[in-house]
Amino acid sequence: MGEKRTRVSLTALQKKEICRRASKANIQQKALAKEYGVSPQQVSDILKNKDQWLSIESETSAANFKRIRRVTYENIEEAMKIWVDNILSRDELNLSDGVLIEKLENLQ
Repeated sequence: MGEKRTRVSLTALQKKEICRRASKANIQQKALAKEYGVSPQQVSDILKNKDQWLSIESETSAANFKRIRRVTYENIEEAMKIWVDNILSRDELNLSDGVLIEKLENLQ
């Protein structure tokens, strides 16, 4: 029987590096897969979404995320972001979990 593989999750920064290296040098996907310890199919999937990975800013916290979660309610997410930014810019309120939950319930 075949060898069992363990699942390897790459960070967004690693995926960005794979995209950069694949476009700059004539490196085969199999070689990149072996170097990063993933399957060639995973490298292929990463390269299919290269625009997404190349747009990741290296200095942000998102660069270290292993998964990007999609927002279910974009309009509520955006409204909360604007509200939090306004509160933080005015230094008027100490943001606690309770305050955020109350504001979220008012938006729904």
